[in-house]
Formats: sequence, structure tokens, C-alpha cells
Amino acid sequence: MELEDEWISDAWHALVHGSAAPEERTVLFVVRGDRDPSLAEAAHLRPGAIDEDGLRGSSAVLRAVGIDRLNAPQLVNGVHRFALFQEQDEAPLSAINAILVHELRHAEQFDRLGLPFWEVDAGLRKVVQLSADEYETAYRQIPSERDANRAAAKYLQDHHPDDIPAIGRNPRFAHFANVGRRVVDLMPETLAALGSYQHDISEEEIQAARDSASNLRLSEFRRAYGSRADHPDIVFI
Repeated sequence: MELEDEWISDAWHALVHGSAAPEERTVLFVVRGDRDPSLAEAAHLRPGAIDEDGLRGSSAVLRAVGIDRLNAPQLVNGVHRFALFQEQDEAPLSAINAILVHELRHAEQFDRLGLPFWEVDAGLRKVVQLSADEYETAYRQIPSERDANRAAAKYLQDHHPDDIPAIGRNPRFAHFANVGRRVVDLMPETLAALGSYQHDISEEEIQAARDSASNLRLSEFRRAYGSRADHPDIVFI
């Protein structure tokens, strides 16, 4: 199904207003055209510039937006960038809302915990990708993903409970239908999860992930919250 421009605009503004992510520090890129159904529906990119290597390793929807748009001068200083494929699998529209709530939760995680957490989380994601036997199952157990899925599930329970049975029967979105409501303690649970992979990666690699929030990284984090120029809140491309 192709999401209508007006629906996207209305849904996005409502969801941002319901989150802790200030609207003046968000931009949503909507990618038109056919979507490979195996690709993730949406993605979030934290504040700060992304390089070519980082973009190659990111979600396909961000690659479709392109590095020039993502690194526009008015966006790299403190703005959370989101991307959404306009073409989506058939599902209740509330499932698309849940996806966007999930991505907005990642922005809230970054704003609350900053680069020290973000870098440890990135380290865990890397070792899960390299080491997990069942990648999709392991990926959903990453604490930041469990926390974002919990936020999406709570949104559905609070706003669209009648849609949950249909969402639960859809393999693309079923993980939003049966998520526990337990609060995730992100930093200690992420460090513990990273440590659980010691048998697959070296202690030096684990320590490097823990130490990657260096003074240089923290300086980058502070710069990311410097002055911010005006920017459009939704861009259709």
C-alpha cells in the first residue's frame, strides 16, 4: 500500500508531539517508489554527520535519502533524521504509526543517554551481526530494540487496541503485538549483553566498544547540540 502524503504528515506531527523529541529537532524524509518487501520500513539517524562508510552500513531507506540530504548543513547540528518508505506492506495504518513510535524512541534514547550509550549500543549491534546464530531473534533482544518495541507496543495498547490481533497475525509487525511492558535499564543491560558475547569476540574488542565514547566523541555530541538553522519537518523525495 502507498501511504498518502496527508496521512503521513498528520500521523508524523501527532506522534512527534506525543514523544519527548522536540519537533524543531526532527526531520522525516519520505522515500517514494517501490520498496523491496525485505527492507526495513523506516530508520532513525542520530544528530551529527554521517560518512560514506557509515551510510553503507546503515538502513536501505537512509541510503535512498542520500548523504547530501542527510548531511545538509541545517540538519547535522542537533537534528534527528528519520526516513520512511512511502510504499508499505498491507497492514492496519496503526502498524505504521507503531514503526514511527519505535524510531522516535531511538531519538529519545539518544537525547537521554547521549553518545556514551550510543557507542556501546553500536558495539553490541556489531557483535550481534557478526556472532548471532539467529540474527533476527538476537537483534530484537538488543536492549535498545526491546525498549523501542515496548514503546511501540504501548502505543498500540493505548491508542489502537482493536488492531492488535490483526497486527499480531502479520509477520512484519507481530513483534509489536506481544511485547512485555517491563522497563529496560538501557546502559547496564546493554553492557551486560555486550559482555555475554565474550566467547565470540575478544575482551579487547568489548573494551574498545565500552571506551569508544572518548573525549572526542563527547565533544562531537556537544557540538551536535549547537545552533540549529530552520529546516522543513517533512521532505518527500
